[in-house]
Amino acid sequence: MLKIQQIAHNREDLNTCLSAIESAEILYMHRKMFLSKLKTLYRTALQASQTAKNAFQIQQPATSQQTVTTQIDLQEAINNQLTNVQIFYQDLLSRYKETLQGRCSNLEILNLLDQEIHEQLQTIRSKLRECEAIIEGRDITHFDTIPFLLHGEAVFQKRMCRISGKPIRKVVVVRASDNNKPIYYEWRNLQQALENDLCPPRWPVSLAFGPESTIIDIEETREVINELKKASSNPQFKKDAQEKYLDYKMQKKALEEALKLLKVDLAQAKV
Repeated sequence: MLKIQQIAHNREDLNTCLSAIESAEILYMHRKMFLSKLKTLYRTALQASQTAKNAFQIQQPATSQQTVTTQIDLQEAINNQLTNVQIFYQDLLSRYKETLQGRCSNLEILNLLDQEIHEQLQTIRSKLRECEAIIEGRDITHFDTIPFLLHGEAVFQKRMCRISGKPIRKVVVVRASDNNKPIYYEWRNLQQALENDLCPPRWPVSLAFGPESTIIDIEETREVINELKKASSNPQFKKDAQEKYLDYKMQKKALEEALKLLKVDLAQAKV
């Protein structure tokens, strides 16, 4: 009798795990789909924003007339973009429904989309703040993270955090032994793992995870700071920030408008 109960319990646990894996796969697929559709919308918007980008180039101090012109150009680009938002939203919603039909209710599908849009908005707002700081000439060596504009640079990609998958600002180097290749972590991410009592990914089995093993590597971190100084001294870095600022401004506007449409559908689904 006990064996039968144990088998039933194990089967229930297995079904729970399979269900969780399936849900994770669905969410991952939706995120890729969402980003693909958003990129298509952005490409359309970027064509309309080219004039606004040119107006933002810092070749000479802007006069009041130039500032007005820039604002008008930017608003025109945003207006052109918004004409595509409804199509973008309806197409994205249709894809979600096609994929999740029979697995989730209409309300659950809308809630998943709502969560995705909010996450994307949070990311874009963060990038906008970063662009503003760079344009204002703030010292990027004081940033808590590597600026997103530099994420693709080889000098920063050689130290990728095993937790976040992003380039590292404050470096912690871990080795299972002296002969092993280094494993890199962002110090702040390790502190969060410690607070939550979670062992981070790829942590060596032979090494105890605790405060004594999460000390910042001064030499590696100094090298990161030097590379940040070198990158920020390049005049193109500020120009890139200005260009990206306009892009993300329009992306933020598009997502906010899509969210308004979604809220209407959510209200109707709850009735």
